[in-house]
Amino acid sequence: MRPTLPVLLILLAAPALADSYSPTPGDIVTIGQGGLGLSAADATATATLPFGAPFHESLRTLATIMGHDFSVYLPEECPAGPVVVVSFPNQIDLIYQQDQLAGFMLRRGSTLTTQAGVGLGTPLAALGSFATLDVMESTLGWEFQAGQIHGLLSEREGIVEHLWSGTVCIFR
Repeated sequence: MRPTLPVLLILLAAPALADSYSPTPGDIVTIGQGGLGLSAADATATATLPFGAPFHESLRTLATIMGHDFSVYLPEECPAGPVVVVSFPNQIDLIYQQDQLAGFMLRRGSTLTTQAGVGLGTPLAALGSFATLDVMESTLGWEFQAGQIHGLLSEREGIVEHLWSGTVCIFR
């Protein structure tokens, strides 16, 4: 019987993305209800990085697409418990819990959006692309929830100022 350990190690080291998708710089990252969407810049292949994706796999994939200019830190306090945050400047904070992607928060100035184009700067009226939308006043301000995506609206204009999904470090 031949040993299968080397083959097993190779399989474990390979990302668990869709077979037809291989990340490259300049690919498109979108935010979604259960994680992140990925697509080739030429739209020939897509994949997802769902909540629950392993830390190393998701970070390796996103660093390939978004670059290696990111920081990693451990917040001293987080209502969700111990987390690791990977921050891509002016784009997104990825929140990891127990070595798995657990959530994200868009950073001020981010250009990332949902596939329908909802992102920072989107007016309340354009949030109609979500099947359900609840807007309420909370201790954070005017908050909205559209499925698993949450955010804050500017008080006067009703413009999306913050956007997140999954596990995040927000104090209420």
